[in-house]
Amino acid sequence: MVVTSEVVEVEDVIGGVEARRIILKKLLDGPKSGVELRHALAVAFNRPITEISDAMLYFNLQALENAGLIRRNRGRDNWKAKFAEIVPEKIQLVRKYFGISVPIVCVGGLDDPEHVRGMRRVLKNDNNLVPSKYIFVISSNFKRKIAGVPEDVVFEEFEEHVLEEDFEEVYRKIRAIIEKEVATHEVILDLTCGSRVCVLSLFKIAWEFGLRCFYVQRLGENEKRVIWIKS
Repeated sequence: MVVTSEVVEVEDVIGGVEARRIILKKLLDGPKSGVELRHALAVAFNRPITEISDAMLYFNLQALENAGLIRRNRGRDNWKAKFAEIVPEKIQLVRKYFGISVPIVCVGGLDDPEHVRGMRRVLKNDNNLVPSKYIFVISSNFKRKIAGVPEDVVFEEFEEHVLEEDFEEVYRKIRAIIEKEVATHEVILDLTCGSRVCVLSLFKIAWEFGLRCFYVQRLGENEKRVIWIKS
């Protein structure tokens, strides 16, 4: 595998230890218990599970946790069991390391009804990108201005005064959306439309999560292009 500057952080943490590579790849499927990770190691090394010691598992999980790539929490249904998971901000980085592609979700603000169709068209034409879903952050009173909504478009409604003035609340809610979506999708962020608070929140999240973000530049009456701010 060719290690690029984007994924050198992961390679440094793994440090040539195959067990850490196996654990990280398994965790891309979602949170896993210690038993599940021991089984994954046993299968990968073609050894009985009894030969995968608690010390071996703990040492490698601790290394990944100390490096900030994973976190461990008690299970909701079984508080005695600990589950490991990749921290949301690092999921896309780990996917890049393994060269894994997943469906794309596009998240952005919206204050122009025409942007829904225009952005979809220019993304496909300029970049051959066809997200499986589009999530737009809108004010509650703006939704009635939108007609003919495609099936793959979802709206997240905010009170207008919150969307215009409350950065902490808008950031918190959008971040929760991103954390949910990034577990199973590559998230790209559209900074073209929306309130200033919404755009700033999206931009901050783009850097925290290592996500691609763009805006659509209007060149003429019927001509647009995608400008990637972070690619």
